[in-house]
Amino acid sequence: MGPQPRAIQPRYVGMTLSLRCSACGRPAPAIGFDRPAECSCGERSEVPSQLWLEVLERADMVSFEAEPGSEERFELQSSAGAAESTLLVGDPVCHCGAALPAVELGNTETISCRGGGHPYHTRPLPILLREAVPAALQVIRSEDASSPRYWVVFQGTPRVILDQRRVALEAVIKERAAPLAVTAPEGPVSLQVSSFHLAKQSMTHRKERAPPWMVFLVILTLGAGLAWYAAGQMKKKSQGARVEEAL
Repeated sequence: MGPQPRAIQPRYVGMTLSLRCSACGRPAPAIGFDRPAECSCGERSEVPSQLWLEVLERADMVSFEAEPGSEERFELQSSAGAAESTLLVGDPVCHCGAALPAVELGNTETISCRGGGHPYHTRPLPILLREAVPAALQVIRSEDASSPRYWVVFQGTPRVILDQRRVALEAVIKERAAPLAVTAPEGPVSLQVSSFHLAKQSMTHRKERAPPWMVFLVILTLGAGLAWYAAGQMKKKSQGARVEEAL
């Protein structure tokens, strides 16, 4: 894994999932998402889709928060009985210990490990699983039943974290848009005011103000009127003075 942000770079998780065999009670590993769990005694059990979803959601969060090399083992309960899963965060490796080459998302191809050349198949996850866990994109698995670990490629922020961020953002918006209590003669009145509405009202008031050129025109007109009035008064006084001199 490189120095890119965790949400951008691909994250690899090695996964195993085993159901409790209903015939002998031993672990029955499931190899891949489209195959039943098969016990060494020959008994086969279908893995409930809800169980796959729980494991994928947990792997998504673990790969986003844990450091490479982290391993987690946990138990689950499903309609098919008890199950056990392990998650290993880190670059994909073959069951022989050799590294697996990087795969291009969306491809359906066969790759070989860098050690003994063991074949692994890669393909996109089933669409129903990708819709439920959008960050889970690609699976890499071996056809060898003796190596039940398969690798899932995750990329993006887990949906759980996105939901938490959305709830937090909605809470902030709701808090900023909290109603204000106003006392009126008829009683208290609740006004729903938000920062957006206040900004909008402020912009409206700004638009209603007269432009500077109009204010200048009004002042100029008033000044001309006053000058004309003053000139008229002075003319009357001058005419009165002349009449008095004539008398």
